[in-house]
Amino acid sequence: MTSAAGQGFTVSSELNISSCPITYFGQKYEKLYVNFTSENFVICFNGFYNPKNNGSCLVGPKEARAMLLITGRLPTIEMDIHQNIPAIMNRTLECLVVMATDNGFYTIANFGSETAFMAQHTSGNLSLVDILVDGTKVESLNVTYTEGENERKYADLSGCRHLGVLYRRGDVVTSHPQNCISLVCSADVVLQNTTCGPLEQCQGNGSCFLDAICTVTGPAVIDFHGQQNSVKDRCSYSLLRIPSAPGFQVLANFQERRRKDVSFLDSVTLQLAGQAIGLNQGGRVVWHQLSE
Repeated sequence: MTSAAGQGFTVSSELNISSCPITYFGQKYEKLYVNFTSENFVICFNGFYNPKNNGSCLVGPKEARAMLLITGRLPTIEMDIHQNIPAIMNRTLECLVVMATDNGFYTIANFGSETAFMAQHTSGNLSLVDILVDGTKVESLNVTYTEGENERKYADLSGCRHLGVLYRRGDVVTSHPQNCISLVCSADVVLQNTTCGPLEQCQGNGSCFLDAICTVTGPAVIDFHGQQNSVKDRCSYSLLRIPSAPGFQVLANFQERRRKDVSFLDSVTLQLAGQAIGLNQGGRVVWHQLSE
């Protein structure tokens, strides 16, 4: 094994990247296996490249030599990757593994459990860089070279592994509709169990419904969590808002009734889509358009 850092090599080599380990689609690696074949230049993570095995590799066009460079955080590269791979926007670049060849650069960026890939050619014609996971091609980058331009192509090399199977961001790994419990690959590429919220119940078909009551009795408001609050002034309060319906809310209007020292619920107003429906004393219903 050789570090080959800053030194060129022309033969297939096993390289040590333990100073900047790479998590490639949910699996962490501290070695690279570089092949020079008759047709391709290949960077693998789980052993030397063989088209017949289950390699996890980056397969590019033929090269005569390469050089491994490992660097720390470079803010300009970090910004560039964030702009082109928004999925890892909230992560900080930790280090870079760069494979420089006669015709370009293969940059693998360590963002902790997430990884970005950037391919750039500095000479030659249009070529493909295939991204393989366990022998299966999951993506191909069309990398071009234009005189005077530094065109780069990007790929997100992040994912979750469950029982040896790869899942991408947002994928449902397992689902149990009867109790609304699912195992998903989260946006941060972490396996997470999801279920109904603390105030919800499962309907048995994979969907949840709100199973909570807000009660207003005289000046007392008992919220969805069972906490009691007392209203002492003569104001309107928002009892309910729904994030998925920005224009919807339920207002409770408190006024004094027979007693001057206590406020009571006088009316309830439902607001939605620029309209308001008032439920007033005596069963009266009043509708009006809200002013913009």
